[in-house]
Amino acid sequence: MQSRQIWLDEFFGMVLRGIARDLPDLVGADIAALRPRRRHHRPVVLGTHGVASALQEIQVRNDMGPVLSAASAQRSVTSADLWHDHRWPKLDLRRACQAFPQHSHTLRKARGVVVVPGLRDDGSLIVVSTYLAGGADDAVADVVSRYERLVASAVAAMTAFSGPEERTQRVLAVLQSRDEVQRATGIVMGLCRINSFAAQRLLTDIAERSDLRLQVLAAELVHVTGEPPEHQGATAIADRKAHRIATELLSSLHRGDPRSSRTFVPDRRAGDVPASEGEEE
Repeated sequence: MQSRQIWLDEFFGMVLRGIARDLPDLVGADIAALRPRRRHHRPVVLGTHGVASALQEIQVRNDMGPVLSAASAQRSVTSADLWHDHRWPKLDLRRACQAFPQHSHTLRKARGVVVVPGLRDDGSLIVVSTYLAGGADDAVADVVSRYERLVASAVAAMTAFSGPEERTQRVLAVLQSRDEVQRATGIVMGLCRINSFAAQRLLTDIAERSDLRLQVLAAELVHVTGEPPEHQGATAIADRKAHRIATELLSSLHRGDPRSSRTFVPDRRAGDVPASEGEEE
């Protein structure tokens, strides 16, 4: 057990050094485990770099911030300015510098934020967080997402081989689900010519608007992409909605206009997606 933990500690350190190498504006990064269903849960930091430990503590004390938002929504969170984002009004730079005077110089540099949640098992969620002196765009988020996949693979391997058979099978199922999402992300990347972070964000947005789980939409998109058109109607009733949404999305992607896919709105039919506030039933 101790040797596995030492290996993970060293691995997390290498990941954080890699992120710092690829993101020159980085002022802090960490890898943490959270239990988002537990209110006021304190993240368990598995590895940290730069000023990230102070920024993690500031978010815990204020019970809000990009890490908690990403864990709660189970989706990536980006911000152009940590201290002036309307989602986290309690995060105040002046008070943060007073609480951590030894880090005040670096805290004043912190602006852009990218937080990517990853592998979830047994109620725990692994989150990779980065804080930058510059902006946080899709290119930065794509870098963080690639490193998150490394973290997820390592944690999954250790979990699978250090627990009972039931847990091993559960972790393998999680990895298979992630693989479907990555394959669907690759399809969107190729057809829209966008990076992986933007492609997965597009899929996530469409899944939410369609009231589908991301994994279900991703699996169906992979399915319809590999099917001949004449066979795309032969889908089980339980999956009919996901099949139709995936087919409509694929058609939008094939039109070759990235804007059409980014603004893609599923065709609402009876029993599908409840009308949002301000829309006609």
